[in-house]
Amino acid sequence: VRAIAETDSNTLLLGTFSGLNRVDMQTLKVTPYKFNPDEPGTLSYYSIHSLLKDNTGALWVGTWKGLNYYSPVRTQFYRITPREFTGLLGMGKEDSDGNIWFATEGAGLFCYNPNTQSQQFYPKKSPYKNNYNSNIFKSLLIKGDSIICATNLGSVYLFSRKRKDYRLLYDYQYGDIYTLLNDSKGRLWIPTNSKTGLVLIDKGEQINQFKVDGHISTVRVVDFGCLQSQQCAKNLCRLSVKCFHISKGFTFDNREGALIGSSFICGGYI
Repeated sequence: VRAIAETDSNTLLLGTFSGLNRVDMQTLKVTPYKFNPDEPGTLSYYSIHSLLKDNTGALWVGTWKGLNYYSPVRTQFYRITPREFTGLLGMGKEDSDGNIWFATEGAGLFCYNPNTQSQQFYPKKSPYKNNYNSNIFKSLLIKGDSIICATNLGSVYLFSRKRKDYRLLYDYQYGDIYTLLNDSKGRLWIPTNSKTGLVLIDKGEQINQFKVDGHISTVRVVDFGCLQSQQCAKNLCRLSVKCFHISKGFTFDNREGALIGSSFICGGYI
């Protein structure tokens, strides 16, 4: 499972290596969506990399081959083919104007305007000069005019929607940064996969005292005082943002807004 999204109170969608699946939350029945590249109204490709529900309730599905829009009214998929090469379409976010942004692997940022059906690419370097690796983004976070985006090489950039340019913020020099988190206090959390570990940026000051074992794949707020980090092939850690204490190898209780078991779906993990 690569991506997960709750479309309504009764439906959960799972995007996997081999397709898109609908989970009925009442019966727990799993129904796969049809994939047939020759049949209109179906997914353009079977390998799903991202799921995004926008403010209208519509679903956006990023794949290795193009973008898919699912209309809840017409209950079918519409295929949006990028005009230029994008590689896979990874993490997606919606900005305050309703534009849909995707982190791509090979073309920088990709922006689609549903109202005008216009699309625009924002590569960090020219894609025509053998700069594929320089245009790989793994995650993004939208804050007003700015889009913070992270790469597969441990770099974090600030993209200005107004100026249409990139500025390097931090360079941890190694590893994918799979997610970025802006907490309720406006602080930025960066789960690096370098020796730096989990980094907190508070009012421009960098705090990196959160040492965990293994590579961090996801960071999520689970209650009012704690962050949760998922590590690749290791364990789950809980960080109290009040005292900055890390707990390992624990289980959550649902009544406390957390997790039961080692494999789970709630909160976007599997």
